[in-house]
Order: sequence, then C-alpha cells, then structure tokens
Amino acid sequence: AFVVDTYHQLNVVPFYPAGLESAFVLGGGYKYQWFRADMTVDYGTQAKFHGDVPRGPSYYNMKIDTLTVLVNGYVDFGTWYGFTPYLGAGVGISYLRTGDYTVASLGNALIPTRANWSPSWAAMAGVSYQMLPNIAIDLGYRYLSIGDAKSGFEPPAYTAFTTVKNLSAQEFRVGFRFLLD
Repeated sequence: AFVVDTYHQLNVVPFYPAGLESAFVLGGGYKYQWFRADMTVDYGTQAKFHGDVPRGPSYYNMKIDTLTVLVNGYVDFGTWYGFTPYLGAGVGISYLRTGDYTVASLGNALIPTRANWSPSWAAMAGVSYQMLPNIAIDLGYRYLSIGDAKSGFEPPAYTAFTTVKNLSAQEFRVGFRFLLD
C-alpha cells in the first residue's frame, strides 16, 4: 500500500492515491526458443495523489511522474493453437519527479519540485497470440514496484521533506510484438 514517511515527523501516514494515469512503453529484445529477454522504457504521466494524517490537520496533494527502465526475462511455456503463455520478471531503476505539492498545514504553499532515482522490479504473466508470422498480440498482467518519491524541502525551515514510499502499479497490458528475422 501507499505510505508517506515525513522526515520531520515520526509517525507513518496512510496515503490514498487518486489513481495512476496512463503510461507509454517502448522496448526491444531477443528471443531464443522458449526464452525471451528485453529492455523496456516506460513513461508514466503525472499521477495525482492525496492523503491525510491521522490525528492531524495536514492534507497532502502531489503529482508524481515516472520514467522506468527495466531489463526483463521471460519463459514461454509452449504454443497451442497459436497461444503462448509466459511468466517473466524484471529489474531496473525508476526516475520519480514530484510536482504541484502542497500541504494544508503549511498554508497550501507550493513546495518545490524534486526528482530522485529509485530501484524498481517487476513480475509478469500473460499470453501471446501469433496473428501473422512476424506479429503477435500480447495480453498480460504486470506488477511493477516503482520505489520511493521525495518532495522538495518544505517551509518554514526548508530542511524537511516528505517521502512517498512503496509506489507500485498493477497493470493489465495489451501490446504487439513485431518479430524481426
């Protein structure tokens, strides 16, 4: 789940996302018999987040966009009538940028943008269907652990910041694979 860990505050805060926005994915890879590997670059447009602090007046509003680079490996489990089920896993890194961040207890002051890198990983499962000799449609599920995002330094002392921990996405994906010989 989503939590906010505030550097200047000791308690952990439940954080409720408004939802993840759309993403764009680009990648390329290699296939040898039952094993596939690829490298993907995903850009997630700004997701809107908001949250409340228990027993406190704070109200958080933030937008976070991400750029994730993963190296993935897949195991294909045979092909039946053109359908090929698979499992996969990936590791990589995400660039997270926070923006439009305000906290009600700070008078809704706009807190500066901040960006950071965070380790990422993914687990995938799905099925592909060979439509044409060099084109397959892919239907799959991916769990993506994106990492932690940090806000800019907050007033009044500009020494504290907020960390949104354990950002993740559960995605149902549809795509095409173009196979080059």
